[in-house]
Amino acid sequence: MKKGTETEWLALGEKVKAVRNMLIEAQVLASKMMPLKVYGKLCRAEGWIDDFRNVAENEMWKRGGPKNITVFYGDYDPNFTRNNDILEDYKR
Repeated sequence: MKKGTETEWLALGEKVKAVRNMLIEAQVLASKMMPLKVYGKLCRAEGWIDDFRNVAENEMWKRGGPKNITVFYGDYDPNFTRNNDILEDYKR
């Protein structure tokens, strides 16, 4: 199995961050039209992405990839907002 270059790891991390951001944006839209029972599936998908990020980061380090904690987590994007109401609904 290939180790992956730093560029490849960074590209993967950007894609994963983008998918997570899109899921959260979809949650915000869906929460305005659907009950939690329905849009909660998007919330669970976000959890799967978070699980993947954790495991992928560990695998990246094991394979000699960049020792950079921002590959899968990155800096906060100020142009991306999260609806706090979704978080409160999801906790219930």
